[in-house]
Amino acid sequence: MLKSGHVRVNPSLMAGLFDCQFSHNVTIPMPQLASITAEELLARYAAGDRGFAEIRLTEANLSSAHLMTINLQRASLSLVNFSGANLSYANLSGAKLNVARLGSANLNHVNLDQADLNVANLSLADLSHASLCSASLIRGELMRADLS
Repeated sequence: MLKSGHVRVNPSLMAGLFDCQFSHNVTIPMPQLASITAEELLARYAAGDRGFAEIRLTEANLSSAHLMTINLQRASLSLVNFSGANLSYANLSGAKLNVARLGSANLNHVNLDQADLNVANLSLADLSHASLCSASLIRGELMRADLS
């Protein structure tokens, strides 16, 4: 039985990847995202912490929050309400923002490379100078967003 957060890899696959021989199955630990509450994130941010890479924060209300230069790289932020928030110069590359509410948010100079923004609401968001390389925006709403 596998421990939570581990994946079993076939020995022949491992041999092909690493040009070596394995005689039995290998278990590789998978990184777990640390869960955090909106209150904890805001308190740590107020104390000067900007590093929140690979955290899990779901169904939180961060509307109108001021989170400039925050690092939320590869974070799981599905269903989070960032409406009217200031996330300018934030790093959201690789973040999962599915069904997130980002309407009227300040996202200028934000890195959203490889972010998942499927079914996200970005109406009236300021995305000026934002980077969206390889971002997924399936059914994302961008009505009257600033994409300059």
